[in-house]
Formats: sequence, C-alpha cells, structure tokens
Amino acid sequence: MEGKFRCPRCGFEQPPTDDCRNCQVNIPKFIELQKRRNIIPGGAVREQEPKAQQEAPVAESIPKPEKTPERFDLTGEMPGIGDLFGRSWEIFKERFIILVVLFLLSLIFMAIPVALFSGIGYLIAMVLPDSKNLLITIGGFVGAFFGMIGMFWGIAAFIYAVVERDAGIKNSLGRGWHRIGSFIWLFSVLGFIITGGFLLLIIPGILFGVWFAFAQFILAGEDIRGMNALLKSKEYVRDRWFDVFLRLFVIWIISVVAGMVPVIGPILSILLMPFMMIYAYLVYQDLRSLKGDVAFVSSSGEKFKWIGAGTLGYIVAPLILIGILGTTFLTSFFLLKSILTSPGQEMTVPFQPPGFMPSPSPETPYPQDPGSVPPQASETGTGTTQVLPSQAETSPHDVMVYIYSLNYKGSVRLNGEEIYEIKGEQDMNYNYSGGGKFHYGTNTIDVEYESLPNPWKTEIKIKVYKYDWNTSKETTLNEWVITDKEGRKSFEIEINKE
Repeated sequence: MEGKFRCPRCGFEQPPTDDCRNCQVNIPKFIELQKRRNIIPGGAVREQEPKAQQEAPVAESIPKPEKTPERFDLTGEMPGIGDLFGRSWEIFKERFIILVVLFLLSLIFMAIPVALFSGIGYLIAMVLPDSKNLLITIGGFVGAFFGMIGMFWGIAAFIYAVVERDAGIKNSLGRGWHRIGSFIWLFSVLGFIITGGFLLLIIPGILFGVWFAFAQFILAGEDIRGMNALLKSKEYVRDRWFDVFLRLFVIWIISVVAGMVPVIGPILSILLMPFMMIYAYLVYQDLRSLKGDVAFVSSSGEKFKWIGAGTLGYIVAPLILIGILGTTFLTSFFLLKSILTSPGQEMTVPFQPPGFMPSPSPETPYPQDPGSVPPQASETGTGTTQVLPSQAETSPHDVMVYIYSLNYKGSVRLNGEEIYEIKGEQDMNYNYSGGGKFHYGTNTIDVEYESLPNPWKTEIKIKVYKYDWNTSKETTLNEWVITDKEGRKSFEIEINKE
C-alpha cells in the first residue's frame, strides 16, 4: 500500500495503515472477510470470481461506498466474546489516558457549575438572610442545569474519542461541543423510553436497552440524530438480539462486580468505563461489518410508537402501585372492622410506666379500662355467642367483667367455667372485656396465678360492672386487685334483680 488510499469499508482516505482511522476496521481482515463472503461493499452477493481476480491488490481506485444499505448477511457469525475482549484491550491500552481524562472531565464539568452557583446563592443569602433558603435553592437548580450541560459535553467528547481513534482531547471536546444539543436530545429520549420500559415490569426495559444500545455511536459516527439513531440501532440488532444481549450482559456483570469491591470500587468503575465503551463500540462495529449500512423505517408513526411505549410505563406503574396500595388498604380496613366488631376480644399491649397514656391503636378493640367505650359481650373467652338484652331473665344481660393482667400467667373462672386464660409475657398488658355466665344470686370468680420471673411490677385487676345498653352508663359492682407472687383466690359477688 503506497501513497494514500480509501478504506474499502467506509471510503475514508488516509495514509497506508492496517486499521482505518475512521471506522477502525482492520483493512486486510475486512478484505479477506469480503472475499470469503463474496460481497461487494455497498452491493449484493455475486458469483465466485476467478482466484486471480479475487487476489487483486486494493488500489486507490476503490470507490467510496454509497449510502444505499447493504444486503443483510444473516448467515455470518459475530466475533466471540474472547475476541471482543482482546480487541478492546488493545484499543484501551492505546487510548487509556485520553479516554479516562475525558470521562473525568464530564464529572468535573458537572460538579463545577453546581458548586459555583450554590456558593453564589449562599453568599447572596448572607446579605439577604430572610431569603436564605430560596436563594440557595435557586442557586442549586441553576448550577444543576449548567452542570447537566457540562456533563453531556464531556460525555459527547468521550464518545467521539471512542469512535475516532485518532482524535485527541481538544479535538474530541470540539466535536462534542458542536453536537452537544444532539447528544442531550438523544440521551433524553433514550432515558425516557428505557426507563418507561423498566416501569413496565422490567422485561421491556431490557429489550429496549439492547435495541437502542448503539444510538450514541450512530450519532457520533454516522451523524444520524434523535429517534433516527435509536431506530437504526434497533435495525442493526434485528435478528441478533440475544447475541448482543449476551455480550453486553457479560461486560455489565464485570462492571457491577468491580464497583462492589470495597474501598477501590469507585476507582475501578472510573478506570473500567472507557473499556466498557470501547467494548460496546466494537459490538456495534461487528454488526456493521455483518450487515453494512442498514436501512430503517423513519416514519412519524414508528417514532411515535416507541415514545408511546415509554410513556405507557409512566402510566401503568402508578396504576399498579395504586392497585397494590388500595388492596392493602382494603385488607387492613376489613381486618380492623372484624376486630372492632368481634365480641370478647383480648388485647395485648406493651407495658408503659406510670403516668404514660398510650395513644389508641387500631389493634386495640377496647381501652385498658372499660370506663370510656361500651364493651363487647361474649359467652366465654373462646366462644362467640353474644349476650343480648333479650336473653333469659335468669342470666342478667347487663353484667360484664373486665380483667387486666401484668407479668402473670394463669386463668380466671366464673362459676366453675374458665372465661380467660392469662398467657403471660414479660412486661405485656393483657386485657379482657366481655360477658360471662353470670346469674342472679351469688357468683364465684376463681383466679389461679403465678408471676413471671423478675417482674418489674405485677398486678391483676378484676372488675364486675353493669352496663346500661340504652344510656351507655357503667356502674361498678365490685373490684379486686392481686399483687402477690402466686396463689389461688376466690371472690364472690351478689347480683340481684332490680
């Protein structure tokens, strides 16, 4: 190769070299690949030519490829992951300093405006202290706005440095600034669609992420912008989605593991970012080598379809969240309703020191003392039969019993039948309010009890009272308090007809 010649793949004119400075393809390997596949760049499949004609040297007369798309080659295989790593490493070593500097500059370009405008807002707030919060907030927002522009400038320059292997820092920054608006729009649309896809239960987001993974390279290398870059990226990936996904997934896993390394994880992430970008760009180059300059549908309907798919995620996700929260709310509501309407309920609350008034809890159907809320009535602690005013005259319907226990275990019996088991748990209040099988005349309440080990305080309170169902008035008939360690006690109460 003497003098200047044109790259047989992209038509870029350059001095003799094995690698094209524009598209980075290895020219001898590309020529050999085309010979094996019998494909003319920019043309179609042709019949096998005589060997002498095939081995003709590449000359200056090789025409620049036309912009018409090449025919798809669906039988070719993409280079393996090992080959990808090897080629990425060679470029990474060559371009390491330039790429790392540009990536760090994208972070610096973002941080400087944020710090600068936030500082200005703080200084002005020192003069106008009454508006301090407002001024600092405005400074932060303005700084974030210019910081985002600076970050996109650095990212655009970084991508140009990956695509153009002979581009230096200054040249890349110049190219990035020239196309900063296009990159901001591209990444905004890309982020909107992919995020919306992930909101649609993750799987669509993965599909979108692989389809549109090469849009930034298409913008930098082919000067195709906005939604057109996304649509062309999808066309490159068509019929090879899993091959692309597998290659990108491997490098993503490596980046995640590197970022999780203690202490040096963030540094490794910064150093690995250029390698990842080179790796992804080579996947894109391999697709171009297999498919050529593909055609894609660029209609308004096609663009709207993908914008609509992303928008759908932002609509569906809140609806799903509202549905989940609504179901949880209704479940809690009906559970609370069943608790409040179930008779003879037991409530257990943590013990509180004297002088502390606990706030009402939805899990507590009755207060600790029956003086404020009408109690429920039940046949026994384990039954559900409600004692109503219409019950037989031999069993008073308006006599109730309230039991309170702290740091005891045992049981309470009324007229020989157990109405409440004291389960006993350290520093927990056990409360029971309900009706029992009282009868007119003498009634006996038996209590068996044993205190828990090392209690802070022990107490059992039993109160028998009448409740007027019409006026909600309570009248205490008798009350007993137990505080000793253990034993068995019996209490009698006389209930007379009025």
